[in-house]
Formats: sequence, structure tokens, C-alpha cells
Amino acid sequence: MDGVSSARLLRDSLGFWNGRRGFQALLREDPKGQGGYLHPPAMFSLGADRGTLFYARQPPFCRRCMAYGHIFALCSTRKCRFCGSGEHEAKDCDEPKACHGCGSLAHLWRDCPARQRSYAGHFCYNAGEGIGG
Repeated sequence: MDGVSSARLLRDSLGFWNGRRGFQALLREDPKGQGGYLHPPAMFSLGADRGTLFYARQPPFCRRCMAYGHIFALCSTRKCRFCGSGEHEAKDCDEPKACHGCGSLAHLWRDCPARQRSYAGHFCYNAGEGIGG
């Protein structure tokens, strides 16, 4: 995307912030892309936080195979989002889950020692005074 604006807090009908943010951006042209444009991912992760991208005239997006052009209900692809196998889906995966923060197989994000649980804990941890919390 080009020309991304700064965040605008989105408000509900009563004027209260609903936890969402809006941005303005220009899609790059791509002759091979859907509708002639290069579309950003409709779903993304930043650490343990997940986000969903919505924009005007967005083509249909499948949450199973992460491809544009169709929706989840019409998808014929079987792909596990944990291990990438085409033999099963995530609900049937036997592979151990990895931490979204550090990638370790020993724990999940909620138990990650690198996770900062509070603003104050961040400074205590970085100052070498122990793990914040």
C-alpha cells in the first residue's frame, strides 16, 4: 500500500470509541492481482494480537486458505494453519502449538516469559530488576 494515513479512532453511534482504528491507503496496481490491484492480507497477526482488514470494494477473502476470490464456506482446500499440512485442518492437528510471542514449543503466549503484563512491568523487566508483572 502507498500513502497510509495516521490512525483515526472509530466511534459508535453514541460517539464512544469502539476499539477500532481507521486508516486511508492507496492500493498498488498489479495486473496479475484481483481486479488489477495488489491486495493486503485480510487477516494478520502482530504477536498474539490478531487483526482483520476491511476496505471498500474488497474482494471476497477465504479465512481457511488465506486467498482472495472466494469465502470460507465455499473453500475446497484443506490446510492446517499450525503445521501447513494439506492432509488435515487445524482442529485435527497433532503437532504441538508454538508460542505466538517467541516461537517456543514449550509454552503458549499466555505463559510466555517474554510477555510484558503491564506498563510498569515492562520497565522493571528492562531495567534488570526481574520479570514484570
